[in-house]
Amino acid sequence: PREEAPDDSDAYELDQERALELQGRISLFYGRPWDEVPRGATVPVTCEWTIASFSRQQQMQRPLSPAPVATDFDIEDKFLQERARWFRDHGGGGELEGSTRKQNEAFQRLKDRLF
Repeated sequence: PREEAPDDSDAYELDQERALELQGRISLFYGRPWDEVPRGATVPVTCEWTIASFSRQQQMQRPLSPAPVATDFDIEDKFLQERARWFRDHGGGGELEGSTRKQNEAFQRLKDRLF
């Protein structure tokens, strides 16, 4: 009986998919297009990117909680504390800074961006 050769009709496509997946992983890890990563690089090119990426990944994994609404609180200080906590949790760890107006604007921008 004659043995049949394995089907190689999809081999090229599979190799191309593997190469694209590898390029995608390299780009994700280094934070830049895969062809801009130095050959043989073993650590991320910039530590800042790694820290920022890790923060974003942690934030993406955390489910979004609803933004606090002032009318839900009896005491304004409790609302401001909750708003600051929510901003810190959903804004990458940043704090609300500046005047009350600036804080309100920053909070509203984040809220609009997420919802």
